[in-house]
Amino acid sequence: MDRAAAFEKANGVDREPEVARHTKREFPQAGLVEYPFPLREGQIARLALPRDLKSSEVKRLSAFMSTLVVDFEQNIQNMKSA
Repeated sequence: MDRAAAFEKANGVDREPEVARHTKREFPQAGLVEYPFPLREGQIARLALPRDLKSSEVKRLSAFMSTLVVDFEQNIQNMKSA
């Protein structure tokens, strides 16, 4: 099980079918702005972030996202050797 799937399972997140994910549209909460981010060819990630995003929050979010990658352990080894 990859890290993203383990996180979803531990937090009770139910993955929706592929079709539902692309057709379902939820609007961000008040005070949030949705940013579409072209992640890969044909894939757009959508981030709903506060309008007044702080640099400390960006660092925290970046650290969290680095734990979701498939090659997480390899990245840690690369950071230690650098």
